[in-house]
Amino acid sequence: AAAQDEKGCIVLSAERSEVKVRLYQPAGAVTETWRIIREKDARQNDIIRLQRPNGALVMQNLQGKESP
Repeated sequence: AAAQDEKGCIVLSAERSEVKVRLYQPAGAVTETWRIIREKDARQNDIIRLQRPNGALVMQNLQGKESP
């Protein structure tokens, strides 16, 4: 099971490379294992992406300070 905080958000801790996500669709619920991709952008900000098994990127989170 995915680690969650008290609000039901998925916790993307540094030691994790995958997270199980339960999707609710009209045909029923399905659980997928999404890959956590961690990279740096050109400004050396941390980027976190989630990738579905079909290769689609579903989320991107930029972390870090923007350059002026």
